[in-house]
Amino acid sequence: MVGDDGVGKRTLMRRAALDPVGDRMVDLLGAKVSKKEILLPVRLRDGTVLDLILWTVAAGVLKGRGRTFAARAVGIFAVCDATRRDSLAHLADSIRIVFAFSGEIPVVVAVNKWDMEADRKIGVEEVTALSQAYGSDFFFISATTGDRVEAAFQSLGERILVFRRAMAERENRQGPP
Repeated sequence: MVGDDGVGKRTLMRRAALDPVGDRMVDLLGAKVSKKEILLPVRLRDGTVLDLILWTVAAGVLKGRGRTFAARAVGIFAVCDATRRDSLAHLADSIRIVFAFSGEIPVVVAVNKWDMEADRKIGVEEVTALSQAYGSDFFFISATTGDRVEAAFQSLGERILVFRRAMAERENRQGPP
């Protein structure tokens, strides 16, 4: 989970994930880990259960010691704040950093605080353009109300599973070295 400070990553974690570790760990270590279980019956319709281990990485940390977290990533939950225009632009940088260490992995863009209509500084077109650049889904969510949060995590889980299955199939076709 990447995004600028204050975009709602911690609130999303508290709402959506099993979160036994306090938020203080983000301040101390620059990252925090939580667990999210997803049952994937929606598009895949196969009943797969996926346990996501979510790393919330502080904005500045990703450019420093956060590379360690990025190197093992299998998906990116990219969060920006609908009331802060710069937070969307910064997502492209965060995604590029993670890609540099983990390869091109599935991405889901979550535009938080979409419920604050009068304060929005980001347009649908801008989000669409960013998402298309990374072949990602995007969701307009509210960590406060919970609107569309589960759908966004569901999408990330499905994308990761489909991506990993396709990678395994390619490796099987190539055979041993």
